[in-house]
Amino acid sequence: MRAIDDPAYADLLLKIGQGDAQLDEDQVEIPQQTLKNTEDEVINFVFPYNEDWSNRSILTVTNEKSLQLCEMKTTDNRAAIKNADLADKMRQEAVECHSTAGEVQPEMDIAAYIKKEFDEKFGPTPHCIDGRDLGSYVTLERKHFVFVVFR
Repeated sequence: MRAIDDPAYADLLLKIGQGDAQLDEDQVEIPQQTLKNTEDEVINFVFPYNEDWSNRSILTVTNEKSLQLCEMKTTDNRAAIKNADLADKMRQEAVECHSTAGEVQPEMDIAAYIKKEFDEKFGPTPHCIDGRDLGSYVTLERKHFVFVVFR
């Protein structure tokens, strides 16, 4: 692992994981030399020569957030938040609501169920798309986006 051979990188990971590299609650200071512009550059930097791990990692700001994500489960499924611009409470609610919807709704009605629940709890901003191989065009508002994959 890179952290074994690169003490500066290991120190950076520890600082980020412990929350010591944060500028404020929503920002982390990342050294300029570690910034990469493409997905391939990021993967090769973080996981050099190890393709097995390059598509299986969750990158989060702190160890605590990483543990929270690992603990998110739905009935025998794992939830992986792929991208989010959403408050932590709403993220967790999205995962829990999907789990509940799967228990009480046929698959084709899950999106409508989640949309209704979010409208009641958070107002009419959220859009919901659920199912296998679905595509859609929706408008997005700041602080109201989460992309979750259930496996």
